[in-house]
Amino acid sequence: MKKVFLICREDLLGKRFDLPWEQQTESSTAEAIVVIGGDGTMLHAIKRHWKLDLPFIGLHQGGPSSIGFAMNEFSQKNLAELSQDKIQFIESRLLEARLFDGACIKTVYAFNDVNFERALTQALKVNVSVNKENYFAPIQCDGILVASAAGSTAYNANAGGAILHVDSNSFVLTAIAPQKCFGWNTSVLSENETVFLELVEPEKRPARFVADGVAQGCEFTRAEVYLSSKTVRIGFAASSDFRKKVMDLQFRGRVGK
Repeated sequence: MKKVFLICREDLLGKRFDLPWEQQTESSTAEAIVVIGGDGTMLHAIKRHWKLDLPFIGLHQGGPSSIGFAMNEFSQKNLAELSQDKIQFIESRLLEARLFDGACIKTVYAFNDVNFERALTQALKVNVSVNKENYFAPIQCDGILVASAAGSTAYNANAGGAILHVDSNSFVLTAIAPQKCFGWNTSVLSENETVFLELVEPEKRPARFVADGVAQGCEFTRAEVYLSSKTVRIGFAASSDFRKKVMDLQFRGRVGK
């Protein structure tokens, strides 16, 4: 890998980085996309460029609230390995969501997560089914979220959802602030399962559907969500232990504690 397209967080644009690759002005001539910044910069880069089918290599330069689960630590050792193509690639499957208002209106993809969230003060009522077997008819909550393995450490983790390794072929279904009487918060689902979400009383309890932090609109009343066959490749320096951050979060509550 010699030619890369570089994406930096806005406040880092004027900073000079001694990188071992030939930087391209167009992504179409690159062999990989290198991202310098934090989790938000990485997610923004993936949202804009995943269809190019290029690997993403993150170099973490985030603030104190940025953990960089899908990124490499910005170190000379990692740069040396990456420049020598000593890279381990992880294929992370995107989430695919089909959105309905009667007929299917729209299909969206997400790297991290998708969710219905309440648009007003009223809590949502949502029928929740997995593989058409109904588990809640309905559950009452502030929102209902589906997260990929890569996205399980983001909004999902803050909502108390199960945390998965970035290379897992599973995904997570999590309720956001559910009423305690339901006795459920989160479940891990296998790669072959499909989640069906249907709003109850949508006129009284309107919701917006959000994919990777971008609102898709309030007109949708039903969604089918599953792991897509479409993937994003994430590159890590060969000697880096990218799983350790997840283990730290699972067992210690936060990275580096």
